[in-house]
Amino acid sequence: MSPFPRLRLTTGEAESAVRGLDAVDVVREALTMPSDATGDESVMSFDAAADELLLYDRVTRQEWRLPASTAVRLWRACLCAAAARAFVAPGVITAGVIGADAMDNASLVLLSRALPGLSHVALYDDEAPGPDGGTRPPRDVPGVRDVRTVRGGDDVVALALMRSAREALLGADLVVLASNATCVAGEWLARGTVLVNATAQDVTDDLHKEVAHLVVDDPRLLSLAPGRRAARMAEPPTRLGQLLGVGAVLRRHRDDTVLVDLYGAGLHQQWFVTRLCRSAHVRGLGRRCGR
Repeated sequence: MSPFPRLRLTTGEAESAVRGLDAVDVVREALTMPSDATGDESVMSFDAAADELLLYDRVTRQEWRLPASTAVRLWRACLCAAAARAFVAPGVITAGVIGADAMDNASLVLLSRALPGLSHVALYDDEAPGPDGGTRPPRDVPGVRDVRTVRGGDDVVALALMRSAREALLGADLVVLASNATCVAGEWLARGTVLVNATAQDVTDDLHKEVAHLVVDDPRLLSLAPGRRAARMAEPPTRLGQLLGVGAVLRRHRDDTVLVDLYGAGLHQQWFVTRLCRSAHVRGLGRRCGR
């Protein structure tokens, strides 16, 4: 029997723990460290039958269990927030989101912290149309109707549910694709839009023609997706991790459209899970459990 405490995090506790993290810092660390660096600090495995991640943190000498799907969702939220911080110009910002799973409370808080000027998020849930053709409330945000507000950073952000993808993207400075990369037309994008693709699909050729700069989260993952556009390009795309926190400028013109393709959005990112569990530890979250 292990002498170290075994702790289990619920989905709600994991969402509370992620609020204690700086999404940009965590993403920069995860994307720039050597691929085997976390082996010195933590060991992670996946229990497919229970849909749980098992993490042993050598630093805190604790063992953790947490829902794998929750860890993936929160890592994706951190990636989206970091990408937005890197490329969205300061000022009053509006965002359009396709896919309700990207706009649970924790994700919206991370995004609003990364973008202090974020005032409005328009959401279209293409996977849950309502009986009148509109959208139902996001599945992870019970009680939401047409509009709600959430306090994430210093400001209150309004979240509106839209009846179509086109309505959600109207005039948006930031567009996040969380569930469907093929339902957006290039002509719907405003000038200078930052487009974050957090799906497992390529955007359409029509949409890609509007892109002036292509950025990927982790080029090491390109070999795992030979059919994706970035993996087939002769020149490697720009790396997101290199542009976080260093003041690098990618866009030459404010009207340039940037596509950030998140190849690792659906993965169990070990360094992120390690940081998440340490945040939970500091906050006294988690309950002791057996094997």
